[in-house]
Amino acid sequence: MSKQLLEAIKFIHDAGVGHGDISPNNVAFTCSSHLSTATEKDLFKVLGAPKPEKLVRLDGKPLEKSLPKHLVPTAEWDHWVDEDIRIIDLGE
Repeated sequence: MSKQLLEAIKFIHDAGVGHGDISPNNVAFTCSSHLSTATEKDLFKVLGAPKPEKLVRLDGKPLEKSLPKHLVPTAEWDHWVDEDIRIIDLGE
């Protein structure tokens, strides 16, 4: 993935463009496998079902009404090796 990212940055620079915010938020993965058309049930078989965790304040006080009651951790999938990356959010 690092090699692909460096090649993509070089490609952008060779085109005379710069990207001022290369971060995990601006790198996407293609999905050439069957997961791109999988049902929710099929995805849960691969990634596992979401595991919501109750959000609580450290001081034990009630949460403000504007906060969610639960947080759901990001799904983890270690099989991105065969996928290609794309740099996104090039601005205007």
